[in-house]
Amino acid sequence: MSKFCIKCGNRCVDHAEYCPRCGTAFVANPVPPTPIQPTSTPMQPMPKLQHSQSALLGKVQMFWNRLQSDRQFLRKVVIATVTVVVCLVLALVLIQRMNSVDGTWVSDDGSRQLVIHGNIVEDYWTGEDGDFERNEPEGWEKIPDKQLDRTQHIIYLLEDGVYEGWWYRRKGKTLYLHASRQSYDANQPDEIFYRK
Repeated sequence: MSKFCIKCGNRCVDHAEYCPRCGTAFVANPVPPTPIQPTSTPMQPMPKLQHSQSALLGKVQMFWNRLQSDRQFLRKVVIATVTVVVCLVLALVLIQRMNSVDGTWVSDDGSRQLVIHGNIVEDYWTGEDGDFERNEPEGWEKIPDKQLDRTQHIIYLLEDGVYEGWWYRRKGKTLYLHASRQSYDANQPDEIFYRK
């Protein structure tokens, strides 16, 4: 069996005391290196990921790699994300509009029209010529600061020169007005308006 020099890697004869190429002396019984002793507590092994977690991480990594390498795929992802956001915003606006009483409402017999925007209610009656005329009080001091109280579901309408509170309830495109709290609680409307 032959020896190899630890310095230059030259193959030497078994009984050689020195390397013929570099002159490094061969040690009769080399001392094995001492192992490094740990100074701190040993590291805890990493917890093994469950199969579903590792599969999910693998899919996320594949998705991320594909995003970085494929520009057309990136465009599709951006377009899909923008489309979803726009649809959500439109849905929220539509839901808010469906639950709002803002807009123009016409009574079931067509003789009265309410235009509601914010806290202001414009009340119109059919005039002699068939057009709607605004129903206004004699003095502006009779108009309440807030004609529509959304928290109490009360709308103030001019009746015989005085503003009276009516309870309202909206269902779809129908606005139900109740002259008293009792009729509101019993869900028996005194007047019905439809969205124009």
